[in-house]
Amino acid sequence: MDPILHAERLNGKVQRHHTIHKLDLVDGVVISHEGALYAVKGEQLLRWSFEGYAKPSTSIDDLPNMCTSLTPPASLKALGHGYQPIWHPSAI
Repeated sequence: MDPILHAERLNGKVQRHHTIHKLDLVDGVVISHEGALYAVKGEQLLRWSFEGYAKPSTSIDDLPNMCTSLTPPASLKALGHGYQPIWHPSAI
């Protein structure tokens, strides 16, 4: 995975932000919503900060149909094909 992500960065194929439909969100995807960053975990959105994740205050249902994802395309594919993220203790 590292060589693929590195090649995407070097070739300029990775955009910092891209659009994804909320029905395509899976565990581990990071999105930007209303000026904050959230990780998708189940149907919940965990607000991210350098101190850790906050308790869920919103869900995927609260999002517009199209969202802004910060997760690189290769990582999205891995997550979409069943890769399970390892969560920080604050997300559990």
